[in-house]
Amino acid sequence: MLTEVVLPGTIVGDLLHRHMRTPDTDEGTPSSSRMSAFLFLMITMIVITLAGLFTRQVVTTVVADCMCCALGLFLLGKKGSGLEHHYREVFQWGIYWLLLGLFFEAYEGGIKKDHPTLSYYFVMDGLAIAALLGFSVLIDVFKRRRYVSLLIGNGQNPMIAYVGAGAVVLPLMGLTGIDQWIGTISPAPWVGLAKGIFITTMVAIIAKFFTQKRLFWRT
Repeated sequence: MLTEVVLPGTIVGDLLHRHMRTPDTDEGTPSSSRMSAFLFLMITMIVITLAGLFTRQVVTTVVADCMCCALGLFLLGKKGSGLEHHYREVFQWGIYWLLLGLFFEAYEGGIKKDHPTLSYYFVMDGLAIAALLGFSVLIDVFKRRRYVSLLIGNGQNPMIAYVGAGAVVLPLMGLTGIDQWIGTISPAPWVGLAKGIFITTMVAIIAKFFTQKRLFWRT
């Protein structure tokens, strides 16, 4: 099943590598208004897909995603800057994997993470590309790299981020008594949300620290 993740990642990685090595011969600056709309569209598409599949509104989700894909292609256009052309190439692959995943949704009893189904792999591929494009617009077009520096540090060191919670943060919470203290608080939903945010933030900070020290865990 790793092929369903490695192949899309390799294709997009090759497109990114080619774009980075291509001389800067842009035919213009991307429209800020269209890029803002495209960024918002990527966020919307991710939320719609996750919420729609979680609530089992499959047909509605498929229709909404198709509309988002068509609108995204319209916003990028066929004639634009080199950066917009690059976004369009990557987005077309995202559309392909997302719609393929939705096509397989009914297979294997519906989309599931555990055990992961074909639909899960392909849908997540498509949404990952949507997230990548959204962050790319934020960094390349609007020059807001510092706003997502914490995420960049984690993306460069994903294995540290992957094991950070179970190997570092949760044991420290147990040793310091924080975990037990949280257990004494009323089991309201916001408590679980706050705990999740705290753990995720601590893991992200740890991963970024190791990245800044040039200490990487490769697989």
